[in-house]
Amino acid sequence: PTMADALAREHPRARVQVVPFVDHELFAQLGHEQARSEGPASSREGASFFYPAELVGHKNHETLVQAWILLRQRGCTARLQLTLRPEELQALERACPQLTSLGTVVNLGRLSRSQVLETMRASAGLLFASRTETFGLPLLEAAAHHVPVLAAERDFVPDVCEPAQTFDPPSPRSLARGVQR
Repeated sequence: PTMADALAREHPRARVQVVPFVDHELFAQLGHEQARSEGPASSREGASFFYPAELVGHKNHETLVQAWILLRQRGCTARLQLTLRPEELQALERACPQLTSLGTVVNLGRLSRSQVLETMRASAGLLFASRTETFGLPLLEAAAHHVPVLAAERDFVPDVCEPAQTFDPPSPRSLARGVQR
């Protein structure tokens, strides 16, 4: 609905219809309740958060790293798992030099869809830091797999899922507080 409203404002004469694309595997999971295992990734100590996203400006990686620096300073051992290509990781390291010494941020590299879903299910939560999004498929996938979502406080998020926690996307402190909650 948020994207439909934006499109209708930009093109008032256009007929806008929201039709989410969901593949057969995800559709089958949306209607079934699944119990999540509460393995080590879900425990409070050393919890692991997953953010499957490319390094583009609206995905907010620099704010994430700044939040993880704050968390580390507060003694929090939560891990952040990213899915960046080598050149994206290098660019993020240039923008945030402290990243290399954090030890709690792990880059998994590019993953297949099945690896993304497996990693998401094994995580304490999906972290979704995007400041804007056209749909947010990882949000829907997390909801289908009953993985808690920590997401930016943006109109598009409740269009897709009900997050466990939200945060102010430009604020590393707000993001860090959301992780700690």
